[in-house]
Amino acid sequence: MMKHIRLMFAVLVTALAFSSCGKDNPGGGDGGWTGEGSVTGTWHLAGWNSLQAADVYLSLENDGTFDLYQRIYSPYYEHYDGTWHLDGNTLGGTYSDGTAWAGTYSVSFSGDGDRMQLVLNGDSSDTSVFTRSEIPDEITSGDFGTRTSAGMAGGKRFL
Repeated sequence: MMKHIRLMFAVLVTALAFSSCGKDNPGGGDGGWTGEGSVTGTWHLAGWNSLQAADVYLSLENDGTFDLYQRIYSPYYEHYDGTWHLDGNTLGGTYSDGTAWAGTYSVSFSGDGDRMQLVLNGDSSDTSVFTRSEIPDEITSGDFGTRTSAGMAGGKRFL
């Protein structure tokens, strides 16, 4: 029974991901990314050119810590945490197990500051767009089968 529920949930998420992929301007009303805004806050992945069927929430705290909840190639969310740093418009970080992020990211924002674009430095084909959003309680509480990084070995990490 649980297997069928997970399968139905995965199909629903995939359908929602494809139905939300439009040709709107991801940079906001001014037609571009201004590069001005604040990375601190809670973000939800709105688009990623490398993979469409991914669900990622990222919380960047003022104290330099982060929480990442991701569902990539999996029916459950994985939780990672660690520290982040910003140097100009370059964002980087380290997971709590000491592993560095895949690289550093150039950060820019929509005109209203509610959308953030991350471009992997050295690979402009890896671009993700986030919108400001709260992380649903069902994800942080583990109701969706969230697993913490301590229970995973070598999983694919979004950042």
